[in-house]
Amino acid sequence: MHQHSYHSLRQARLARATKPFNARGARLVRCGDCLLAQEHCICAQAVPAGCNVDWVLLMHEDEVLKPTNTGRLLAELFPSTAVFEWARLQPPEGLLRLLADPDRLCLLVFPAETALAPIEAKYQAQQKSRRLTLILLDGTWKQARKMFNRTPWLAGLASISLPLLSGHYALRKAAHEGCLSTAEAAAGLLDYLDASAALALRTYFDQFNRAYLLSRGLRPTEDKNSQPATSCAIGIKSQ
Repeated sequence: MHQHSYHSLRQARLARATKPFNARGARLVRCGDCLLAQEHCICAQAVPAGCNVDWVLLMHEDEVLKPTNTGRLLAELFPSTAVFEWARLQPPEGLLRLLADPDRLCLLVFPAETALAPIEAKYQAQQKSRRLTLILLDGTWKQARKMFNRTPWLAGLASISLPLLSGHYALRKAAHEGCLSTAEAAAGLLDYLDASAALALRTYFDQFNRAYLLSRGLRPTEDKNSQPATSCAIGIKSQ
């Protein structure tokens, strides 16, 4: 697997940790890259793909070390993906540079009342000859709401939303209908923006989902009765 920005963020977070991080299944011997059990490693399937959109992951601090996080799948598949840890008052310097780039149309993925539909966003980017750059709030639905409402520097960003979709993430239970894992939300947008990239992401997400269930001793069809501790949903839903 190629090294990407999530790896850098993870290493920085581990370096400043004051105690070991023990995920569920801490006794598993995990691959250091895909974070799955070594016998179910999917690094060979993480083949870099092209995408008409650049992605920015703004991760809640609780998500950075979780092996069930799906936002990192974008970084594994799309090399241009930038990953930052969210801070309420101080935006990351790298993100500020992206937001200031006149050749980009940066939009926050969130169902605000004034959010653009994907087709509208694509049209605007083409008309202005700008690279469409989408910022994902990577956390639970509750965390994403909090990140949006309590972060002053996010208030001025234009946003993009997508129609209501059903999530199929077997590892975490969604808070309510319309909550999606971060990877599913990105794939839903790519259905309108880059169909081939959407297919690549869904295929990789399915491989990840299956491998993680197997690493927990479950068959992929046995997930209905699983009771994950939290939802990985980013909370993309229609208004």
